[in-house]
Amino acid sequence: MFQLRVLSGSKAGQVFQLAPGQPFVVGRGAEANLSVPDDPTLSRNHADVVIEGGQAVLRNRSQHGSLVGGQVVQGQAPVALGQEFQVGGTRLVLEPMAGGAAAAPVGGPVGAASGGGGGGPKVDAGAAFAAAAKFGGDGGQAKIEHSGPGFPFGDLVKGGISVVKANLMASLALSAPLGLLILVQVGLSFGARFMPGIVAMILGFTLMGVGLLYSLASPLLFTNYLAAVKEFQSSGKPIGIGDLLKFNDIVNRYITMFIVGIAAGCCFLLGPIVAWAIPIIVDKPGIGFANALKASVAFGKKNYVPTFILFIILGIVNSIGMMLCGLGVLITMPAVNVAFFLAYDLKRDEVAAAAAESGVSL
Repeated sequence: MFQLRVLSGSKAGQVFQLAPGQPFVVGRGAEANLSVPDDPTLSRNHADVVIEGGQAVLRNRSQHGSLVGGQVVQGQAPVALGQEFQVGGTRLVLEPMAGGAAAAPVGGPVGAASGGGGGGPKVDAGAAFAAAAKFGGDGGQAKIEHSGPGFPFGDLVKGGISVVKANLMASLALSAPLGLLILVQVGLSFGARFMPGIVAMILGFTLMGVGLLYSLASPLLFTNYLAAVKEFQSSGKPIGIGDLLKFNDIVNRYITMFIVGIAAGCCFLLGPIVAWAIPIIVDKPGIGFANALKASVAFGKKNYVPTFILFIILGIVNSIGMMLCGLGVLITMPAVNVAFFLAYDLKRDEVAAAAAESGVSL
């Protein structure tokens, strides 16, 4: 028989018995056998340990990976007796069942670990740096686990970054024009005093014209990017730069983007109600902008507060990118758009149910 001893975190010192063939789940969710809700580096169901043929095997379930023997595990890896491993920020060690010890059954702690020093376990700095470097994962399809009300805000942002990492060239093609405009605007603001007035004026009008062209092209670029994200999530097909220039259902997409932009621009508080029309029109081409907006209003009214919080968080992420001399927006702008689409993807069934109540079939 085997047991797990928790070495770090708020559950340090607790011991759990492993039953053969029964996965022992470690995660942030309440349903996990070892639930550590105060560990922000954990996914809801991050990983499990199962005894198979007398051997303990760690099976990673999160895009962020786990650590066994100092190596990042994205799939599964054996865990030897006495070996420490790390799930999120929680370190554990696999031990044999102590003779006569009353270890808890799966899901229940025994109590304090024996012989623990007063200072607690050492912080694994190397693992912490590795986790920071892997923020958003290695880059790939976002696999987000969530049930219940609200949104897993952190996982959505990380998932957005992961998708951008995996499709970097297309993502940069989407955001580079805006990043370049910001850089030129900053440069013009500081350099105008050293230029002849007529030169500064010509550059200013040129910048305005380029900005206008980009604004006109944005609905095409962004909706095509989200459509490619949908395909990438479902099949793993990489996003190409050419995917941004397709003209599928362009009229409905433009009208939808225009109405959403006008509504949110006139009153920011309307944004959480109408914005869902954008992923809806991308996901369900051909339903028409009117039905997409109607479905968005139906879902948005029922989920106003979590959507508003999501808007705030994604806005903060994008603002951080803007503050990095405008260069950070090259990553944050596509990432927050992906994150919003992932939020829709998580709630697709709820959106369809709300739309059906308003007479729209998705």
